[in-house]
Amino acid sequence: MRSKVIEIAKTLNNLTSITTRCYRSGRRTAYYPSNAELKGMKDSFAPYRKEMLSFKEPIGCITTPSGFIFGFVKNGNESLVLGPVKKFPAPKAVLENAASKLDPSGKYRDALIAALRDCPRLSVYSLVPLIAEAYELLNFDKYPGDDRNANLISSTVIDITFYDGSIGDLSSHRQSLGAMLESLIEKGDVDAVREWMSINPKVHFYAEVTDDRLRNTKDSFILASTLYGQAASLGGLERSYILPLLLDAIKAVEKMDDPGEIGILQSSLALRFAEDVKESKRANTSRLIRKAAQIIQRDIFKPVKVNDVAEELGVSRGYLSNRFREETGMTFKDYIIKMKIREAKGLIESSSKTLISISTALGFSSQSHFTRAFRKETGMTPKEYSESMPAGRSADL
Repeated sequence: MRSKVIEIAKTLNNLTSITTRCYRSGRRTAYYPSNAELKGMKDSFAPYRKEMLSFKEPIGCITTPSGFIFGFVKNGNESLVLGPVKKFPAPKAVLENAASKLDPSGKYRDALIAALRDCPRLSVYSLVPLIAEAYELLNFDKYPGDDRNANLISSTVIDITFYDGSIGDLSSHRQSLGAMLESLIEKGDVDAVREWMSINPKVHFYAEVTDDRLRNTKDSFILASTLYGQAASLGGLERSYILPLLLDAIKAVEKMDDPGEIGILQSSLALRFAEDVKESKRANTSRLIRKAAQIIQRDIFKPVKVNDVAEELGVSRGYLSNRFREETGMTFKDYIIKMKIREAKGLIESSSKTLISISTALGFSSQSHFTRAFRKETGMTPKEYSESMPAGRSADL
């Protein structure tokens, strides 16, 4: 009887066209697609089998020195390996070098170079959900009769490890997936965080503390958001800005009853912190103006006035207004509008709120005022922006 690992490997290959291999006790037992020529050569994953088996975690990824990525799942004495894939096309010299190492005789050189050249274009972040699905399929029957199988992968994904470098230097290149996201937040790398969330929306901390899935999801949100806040603090945000934002987010989560909505809020919070860190790192901006900007962002749903911000910072209104214009190139009022529109874009992208409710929450005097400001900042109306979202959303007014 064919093992479950082999069945899943064959299915993954059929669905993705990515090469899959299976091993039992270190020896290869299956290879898809069944390419007779390449099956006859030395296994290209052979140099990494020992390293894969040394991982304590049941799933992980290995990036070879040439930049080819493999994902693996371990199930007892069996392992499933998915790959190689590569994010960017490999230069001819890299392909030839990799082929010569895998096949010193040159017997399979052309077929091997063709296989490496034509391997699927995927990043490690795109490979993770596939191996996560494989792990879940291998373990779905561990908890019959309840929905814990849907979360089996969650705690493991937190500790998924990556390898990039020489085999002998493996240990120094292990890094948790959570730590990688926190690093992006700390750097203020907004584009990378946005890409991360679009590819891997389910990669979040999950703490299985009780039998109540909703409670576990809320507790996990609190844990993850706290770590995001710590990363943002290391990135330069003031604690006086971070803490109220975290408290507001936690209060909002406690009122939610849909784990999916909590996940969306968690993604939005990670992106919000990254954007704020990026904003705080603006070149030639003094600490005074960075703090003023963080107060504006903190109080974005309140009526923000230059007098109140100046008083909190212990300076005069005139001094703050002049410094703000000198350092940012815009007036205090224009900056507030800019931040409100940024917040509106985030709400349109990640929430089910109507455009009217978003406009009202952000303190615009009328829907037409909101529309004019939004068009000036983005080049389109809120409704047009809403309808441009990939998945589409209701633009009810």
